[in-house]
Amino acid sequence: MDSSDEERYMELAREQPGILCLEVPSELLTEAASEAEPTKFFEEFFTAGYIGWLALKYGRRLRPPQLQVDRAILALWYRACLLSTNRLLGQSNEYDDQPFFSDEGLY
Repeated sequence: MDSSDEERYMELAREQPGILCLEVPSELLTEAASEAEPTKFFEEFFTAGYIGWLALKYGRRLRPPQLQVDRAILALWYRACLLSTNRLLGQSNEYDDQPFFSDEGLY
């Protein structure tokens, strides 16, 4: 992924923290699934989206403890990998109508 793609996806995380799983670009999911663990970019991407989603949920910006953010990063990355696999196989999944950056129900 080049730097312009990374910036475009970071903008998505910052500006659309309520985006549904079904709406996330397949290219982004494929890139997430191509790594054995979240890269530095995906750590930053999921952090931005997760903190934005918390702001939508609670109506104010807050900074959760780093352990909570770290857990969310792993859960969201894992779900991105599952979404990528399901799309490649042409299968629907239980997450399609859920907010992409939400970690509710993932633990």
